[in-house]
Amino acid sequence: MTEQRSYFSRGCVRELPGLLAEYDADSVLLVCGRKSFETSGLEPIITAALSGCRLCRFSDFSANPTLQESLAGARLAQAQQCSLIIAAGGGSAMDVAKTISAFLAMPGNESELVEGQVALQQPTLPVIAIPTTAGTGSECTSFAVVYIGQQKYSLADDALLPDACLCDPSLTDSLPPAVTASTGFDALCQSIESFWAAAATQQSMDYAREAIPLIMHHLPTAVNEPTDEDRDAMLWAAHLAGKAINITKTTAPHALSYRISSLFGTPHGHAVALSLGAFFSWHEREDIEFSDSMTTDQFKVRHLELLSMMGASDGQQASDNWYDLMRTCGLSLQLEGSSVPRSPYLDEIIASVNLQRLANHPIKLDSAELKNILTSIPAV
Repeated sequence: MTEQRSYFSRGCVRELPGLLAEYDADSVLLVCGRKSFETSGLEPIITAALSGCRLCRFSDFSANPTLQESLAGARLAQAQQCSLIIAAGGGSAMDVAKTISAFLAMPGNESELVEGQVALQQPTLPVIAIPTTAGTGSECTSFAVVYIGQQKYSLADDALLPDACLCDPSLTDSLPPAVTASTGFDALCQSIESFWAAAATQQSMDYAREAIPLIMHHLPTAVNEPTDEDRDAMLWAAHLAGKAINITKTTAPHALSYRISSLFGTPHGHAVALSLGAFFSWHEREDIEFSDSMTTDQFKVRHLELLSMMGASDGQQASDNWYDLMRTCGLSLQLEGSSVPRSPYLDEIIASVNLQRLANHPIKLDSAELKNILTSIPAV
């Protein structure tokens, strides 16, 4: 796998013209959000950088990108003979860009790729990622989320790692509080899940060790009274979280989040955060059974370190701190006006989880345990 070229500093997006010159692309597909592209201040920079080539903009995708949306983007890129893709925006834009690149590499096999029936066997178009939110870290991951109906799939291949990323914190300065909060919690959730994951490595835990304290310190002010220091720290932490989760993949809170997002339109980071806080106390139960690849001692060491990073002495205090932080950042603990424990959709949310894919969670979980975890989330 070719090593990614990454840039991180205020103003680094102005490195784009020089980067583009190296690819000698005469037709570029720009995958970007409908509003964030303008509000971030990125539009004039991209327009100037691409003045010498044909620019095709694709924004017709939703927060939870679908197979059909990415197929439409691939058809546009093919019709315009694009030889490079720029992904500018949050996780959805980057997921779509990566998926389009994969579809163009193996036309006619799109559904099979998404469903994991075939693997990428051809070179993909180069992708340059420019995040405008501090959350997903998708600019440094090698997977992309795709929905078919309400079913979530994860397209994963080393070839999907963007060839280059330009992480310019100034592009996040205009983020509204709600987006800052949701994307910030996405980064925090990824950091924590990567730390306790059965697949964690020393490197992934080191990334998380740096990211978690940064987010805990800077997220409340980034949401409510942001400074440049807060924005810089949040984007760097999100980047670290992306690197961590790219190694380990996700665990149970992410698995529970996807149906919440598709049912209620809850932003991804917010949806993951709803359940994650409850796991701190659940992980201290005496009757838990550990994952086959996790020893009791390994877990205890990680759990105690996580508690310290959460400013807590035990799991219940960590859970309380978590939900207090959500409230401070303006994130509701309700689903469509109902508390999570009283939601009529709990069984549907749990049924959407493939329990066999939870082997990466540090403890073994079944449907009954997932329901108990969800019903332990505070009502308000």
